[in-house]
Amino acid sequence: QVDWKAFFTALDAAGFKGDLCIEREAGKQRVVDIRTAREFVEKLQ
Repeated sequence: QVDWKAFFTALDAAGFKGDLCIEREAGKQRVVDIRTAREFVEKLQ
């Protein structure tokens, strides 16, 4: 598993200013899954 908090902390410490892409290719609720992922990432900030 990925330690997402540590991952984004490392990006921030390195001065990363790029975009983040959340990708979901399969399944019947792709939009809901992407929204859920966005909310998850936003809580880490």
